[in-house]
Amino acid sequence: TSVDYNLSDRSKLLANYYRSEGSGYGLDTQFVYGFDSGNLVLSQQYNKSSQNITAASQQTTALSWQQRINADQSTSVRLSHQAHRGAAVDFSWQYRQRIMDAEAGWRLSAFNRPAFPSQSQTRTTGLELSLNINFGQQSSQYYAAIGNRTSRDGSKENTAELGWRKQIDDSD
Repeated sequence: TSVDYNLSDRSKLLANYYRSEGSGYGLDTQFVYGFDSGNLVLSQQYNKSSQNITAASQQTTALSWQQRINADQSTSVRLSHQAHRGAAVDFSWQYRQRIMDAEAGWRLSAFNRPAFPSQSQTRTTGLELSLNINFGQQSSQYYAAIGNRTSRDGSKENTAELGWRKQIDDSD
């Protein structure tokens, strides 16, 4: 069951209740306030799993802010709190430009979140800088990313990615 209710020209309330036999149920709610160059979202999520003998519940509250800085730049910040795990923060910044006469996009992402219970660390952190370059009207794309994050065993790991994607026309 879902509800989408416009409170005003700039704000709306969204709610979704779901139930799955044997899996559990949940309720997601969002209050969205839009302004000229961005929006603010307050959300609450509650899930109750009824699988097997044990029933586990999870509750998350989050506040997100997306902001368009200008035609080429935007940023977003998400602050959240999950019951029994703690607070988290996620940040991203995107910048579009032309490189070698092709559309390109830079993205800087950073996060600091509670670790999973199986990890020895209490927090996981990460930082990534990525670049995507599109050649030929989105049919060919090159991408690269470098970063640093907390690995599954709690140690720090460096990451690097380099790739190429090509859209093949008429590939029925």
